[in-house]
Amino acid sequence: MAGKLRPLGPEALDTALNAVLAEYPTAFVAAINADGVFVPMPASISLTGQQVLHARSMLDFVVSEDCERVISTWERARETGASSAQVHLKVDPGRPR
Repeated sequence: MAGKLRPLGPEALDTALNAVLAEYPTAFVAAINADGVFVPMPASISLTGQQVLHARSMLDFVVSEDCERVISTWERARETGASSAQVHLKVDPGRPR
């Protein structure tokens, strides 16, 4: 059984963020606090075409049936460092994302 993951330091986080931004230059991005609430994007983040999401949280983007899934996925990500789930967006509920 693997031990609990250690949080990345600031330098490693910067490296990971820059790699993701370089890989996805047209992505939608958001800055999120530990409670899952969107906060203003820090001025220190250099976006290169990415669009900043504006909402209270990811819950504003998904159909109500998927809200619990978003919350449990966020909790897993906080515990393990990463997590993903398939959800349905309000703007296109027929297509899982």
